[in-house]
Amino acid sequence: MQYRQKNSKKIKIILAFIILGEGISVTKVIGMIGIAIGTYMMIMKKRKDGRYVKMVDGVLFYGATEREVYRKIMEHTEKLVHGKTFEEVAEEWWQIEAEQLSPSTVRGYKKATERAVEFFGDMRISEVSAADITKFLHYLARKKYSKKTVKNHKIVVSRIMHFATVECYIKSNPARDAEIPRN
Repeated sequence: MQYRQKNSKKIKIILAFIILGEGISVTKVIGMIGIAIGTYMMIMKKRKDGRYVKMVDGVLFYGATEREVYRKIMEHTEKLVHGKTFEEVAEEWWQIEAEQLSPSTVRGYKKATERAVEFFGDMRISEVSAADITKFLHYLARKKYSKKTVKNHKIVVSRIMHFATVECYIKSNPARDAEIPRN
């Protein structure tokens, strides 16, 4: 789609010069060169070191083969379409949260975050439901963690999910509806 837009701009510029008799100025030439460079950046290039490189939406993708570059582009596009994983969001949240907590809270939250990432792993943040979080809390209870520890894990997961809502990765926080085991 962006490729068509760039072609469309080039055609308009050429038409302006030819059909409309538009005059050529230094600014216009620099603009045309900028468009040409932008179009050139969309092309797959082979570097001197033998690797291929292609820029898509401001992100450079490298690979030993063209196929590898396109695979990386597809993976990147899939992440954009389907959203981030729980682990990715948890890492983002932790980078911000850790600076604001006391050292003892950092220790407790770090372990809880690690366990949550272990449990939810590569699950998309948008796919984590209250039922999934409840399963996680029951899993911890079956592992004989104290009720207070299980509650702390729910707090951490809830804070990660709240962060995801603030960042617009999800619409609502499913941890609010998750239930802590009674025993």
